[in-house]
This record gives sequence, structure tokens and C-alpha cells, in this order.
Amino acid sequence: MSDVWNLPDGEFICVEVDTLGNPIGWEGKKLLNALGCLVRKHEYAPINILSWKDMPELNITNMFEWIQVL
Repeated sequence: MSDVWNLPDGEFICVEVDTLGNPIGWEGKKLLNALGCLVRKHEYAPINILSWKDMPELNITNMFEWIQVL
């Protein structure tokens, strides 16, 4: 995932989606892997929070901002 995490500023990976909006192709796999890494980072999703309903709004906002940059 270092190729995704270390993309130069202004560079991005275009992800194609199918008719249902699901990511496809190797770019889609990269996106899903990056999102999986994101939710495993304790800064964004602490392990003591067992449900998304209990996730602090700040954590959700930070994850959403990171995804937009990704």
C-alpha cells in the first residue's frame, strides 16, 4: 500500500465503478485495500469502539477527509 499512501501531491488513482457504483479493476482493489488499512489505524478507528454508531463524530470526519484526499 506504500504506492497509495505515498502518492505525490496532486497525483491520484482513478477508480472505475460498475452500474451499481461498486469499484472495479485493480484500481478498485487498491481503493478497498486502502480503506481497509484506514479503518485498522487506531488514530481513526480505536479498537475500544465496537460499533460505528458509537464512533466519535471527529473520527468519522477525519476518515472522510482522508478518503477525499485518497
